[in-house]
Amino acid sequence: MSIWGDSSSEEEEESNDEETANICLVAQENEESETDEVNHELLLPLLEILLLDELAPSMETWTVVVKVDRVFTRTEYDVTERDLGYPKKLISLDMIVFDEQQTRMLLRIDGDELIDHFCNLIIEGQVYLIQYFSVGLGGGGIHSKHHIVVLHNILVQERNFIFPLYCFKIWFVEAIRRDSSPGCKVRDVFGLLVSIEKIKWARVRGVLTRVMTFVIRDPQGDMVRCVLFGDSADEAWKSYLPLKRMHKLVALINYAVVNRQHGKFCLKNYANATKVFWNPTFTEIMLLRRALLLGVIA
Repeated sequence: MSIWGDSSSEEEEESNDEETANICLVAQENEESETDEVNHELLLPLLEILLLDELAPSMETWTVVVKVDRVFTRTEYDVTERDLGYPKKLISLDMIVFDEQQTRMLLRIDGDELIDHFCNLIIEGQVYLIQYFSVGLGGGGIHSKHHIVVLHNILVQERNFIFPLYCFKIWFVEAIRRDSSPGCKVRDVFGLLVSIEKIKWARVRGVLTRVMTFVIRDPQGDMVRCVLFGDSADEAWKSYLPLKRMHKLVALINYAVVNRQHGKFCLKNYANATKVFWNPTFTEIMLLRRALLLGVIA
């Protein structure tokens, strides 16, 4: 786990230029023939495996090993179809991945055929070796510069890589205020629950959706308002209900976007990727949680 106090990063750039690519995804599994295992073990030493921070848009010959931390979809309404009651259209299958140094990056799969192919193959918590992909400008809020673009694919097996169970990068509220411009970067925030409003229906940009609002206080004593929408709100509320009578409830908001609501600084969900862990017991954050409950500033 990393604790982010005061850091800065370049502003994201947006570009529509994406290069054609091939991908080789190597998933950790327990079923494969002995012949395939030998072939893969002979192949891996020949590959130059790079870290995510070493990627750039200039080539398509990259090889990386990453763990899939979150899988989610990106959808949007067609303006005319929304008024007629049609559902949102699926735009891409997105993944947040991290490497052995816990650098995080967005991996995006576009196109109906590829989305259909990968939607049941990519598993959260699995480790994959990826080859022959394109690198796009703009990190989607996850990485400061780049994201991975997948256009063509081959699926192979691998199971020789050991990664951390989770990748949390906790930011204190004051550091987020100083570092982030609204809506541009994704952060993990950890704090004691101060107040919470019952989940409700609200109209957002003309669409009726579920909204959940709560306030947390971080280990430095700063408070921030969190507003979740849609599936993220539903999941957070359902997991909160069994714990609502607890006197001190700790919340870890994983993948929150910095934003403003009614002119005030707040955190919102990043598509459907945001999750709230109530009273988390992950080894990576136990010391921070203990300090928070004891009132010790970390």
